[in-house]
Amino acid sequence: MKSIFEKLIAIFSRKPKPRIKKVLICVGHSRMGDKGAVSRGNVSEWAYNQYVAEKLREKLTERSISSTVISETPFKGYHKSCSYLSEQSWGYDCVIELHFNSHTATANGFEYLYCAGSEKGKKLAESFRKIHSEVVPGQKDRGVKAISQGGRGYRFLSKTKPPAAICEPFFGSNAKEWVLYEGMESELAQIYCDALVDYLA
Repeated sequence: MKSIFEKLIAIFSRKPKPRIKKVLICVGHSRMGDKGAVSRGNVSEWAYNQYVAEKLREKLTERSISSTVISETPFKGYHKSCSYLSEQSWGYDCVIELHFNSHTATANGFEYLYCAGSEKGKKLAESFRKIHSEVVPGQKDRGVKAISQGGRGYRFLSKTKPPAAICEPFFGSNAKEWVLYEGMESELAQIYCDALVDYLA
């Protein structure tokens, strides 16, 4: 029979279990009455990315990463919606917001946004850019972009507690890019999953 001393040694010699990493996945344009831009295939940003978010959550679970999806916020106003997401972001290792771009019919490429001055946010955005460029080398790489006060997405990026990034993987206004990503929600989610694994490593 082990002595009390031996039992104590055994207890304190145990290696602590590694902390499970946590990601908050926010679907862009989740406030009431806002569905975002509409693609050339007549699919809204919100509808497309809601499916991407759920596939991403499944893939992260397979990699032993915990995640939560927020696809709706109980507010109409942008500022209140951002404040709500900020409150929900406590305790996560990083936060991402899913979008797709929309501009002219010829605008193209992918880009990932982060809050200017946030080194961890820049690292997160760079992980997404790197993995995306490796998986889809033929698509234009628009790089990572630092968003300053007054810039598009600044409030979300600056108010969340953990490092944050906004994902803009293609232009829904570009017919060629829409054809590339239409029905590819699971594949896009895999890019995001690999990027998050890279960042959290």
